[in-house]
Amino acid sequence: MNREKFNEIILITLIAIICGFTAANMYYVQPLIPIIRDDLTVSYEKASMLYSFALVGNAVSLFFIIPLGDFYNKKKLIAILYLISSLSLLVFFVSSNYYSLLLMSFSIGIGTSAIPLIIAGLSKQKNGTSYIGRIMAGVLIGILFSRFLSSIFSEIWGWKSIYIISTILMVFSGAFLFKNYPSPENSDKPIHKNYRHILFLNINGIIENKIIRYYCFNAFVIMFIFSAFWSNVSMFLTSSFHFSQSEIGLFSLVGVTGASSALFSSYILKLVNYKNKILYILTVIVLIIMASVEKQIFITVLGALLLDAFIQLIHVNNQRHLYLSCKGNEARAASCYMTSFVIGGAFGGFISSYFYTLYEWRVVLVICAIISFIPVCLNIKENNERN
Repeated sequence: MNREKFNEIILITLIAIICGFTAANMYYVQPLIPIIRDDLTVSYEKASMLYSFALVGNAVSLFFIIPLGDFYNKKKLIAILYLISSLSLLVFFVSSNYYSLLLMSFSIGIGTSAIPLIIAGLSKQKNGTSYIGRIMAGVLIGILFSRFLSSIFSEIWGWKSIYIISTILMVFSGAFLFKNYPSPENSDKPIHKNYRHILFLNINGIIENKIIRYYCFNAFVIMFIFSAFWSNVSMFLTSSFHFSQSEIGLFSLVGVTGASSALFSSYILKLVNYKNKILYILTVIVLIIMASVEKQIFITVLGALLLDAFIQLIHVNNQRHLYLSCKGNEARAASCYMTSFVIGGAFGGFISSYFYTLYEWRVVLVICAIISFIPVCLNIKENNERN
């Protein structure tokens, strides 16, 4: 292996790690919600909104800011987003005011949207497909391990400790990317007409294209379920099984195991003939069993593993069907899909926290089961090409 190839592998590996830590910024708060509630003396619903606002900020940026990457220098835009992340995380660490934390959560979500810009810029490189695969793996690992990291650091140094560590990581990450990220081909150019046109196409795609609309709804559903489960399971484990913060962190590793099913998605999806409905029915069954036997920790552990596995498989299958059905419009379809995905997470975290406060864990699971069943009742021709 020549030196140039080796340096390229090191660079992409480091960028994948950076993207993993960047994605994690929005999810550190999930297992900390019970602690934040007590520390800030706010309601459980208000504490849960810190997670939802991060996702809202991410969705807003994905829809309104990321299209600017087609017109402005991507490298500069990425640097600005990392600066926003660094400052937001720092203010989040030092502030004790709930509304300040809420605003910083929104800003953290905006900064996290640098990831698709990083991917878009690298996709045009010689080994672009390979780069994207590594970065997406880094993002997935970052999201899944975020809950474990924040739980462990919370137990050792307090719940805010992860945010000062992340601030330092984002400062170095932004500086590293600004120095080493490949210079984009596009230079700054007039954007007003084209930018408005892109936003119009995104909105129009959801309104008029039934395939995009169908898979956007699917994206909303699976992220709603994911957020509703993981935003409230910490409180459930604390109140029902008296888990410590480190034990909650260890429980979160179950999600890593379940989501690793994405590594075998090609084989598993072939077994179910690429049918989302089968996966949704299995999801409903798992949720109903967990709701029926909620006081058994083994059922909760197994249910979390299977739930994350089915969600990841549906997520992979959604994108596969969407891109096969929207050839030539993949970028627009991806923008609509990911925006719906993130909005689903924001709604799932926000709405489920209210239901948990009023009716506790079982009702949250039943609501997730009902929402999971809705796509089963919808019909659309799915593309079952084996590729």
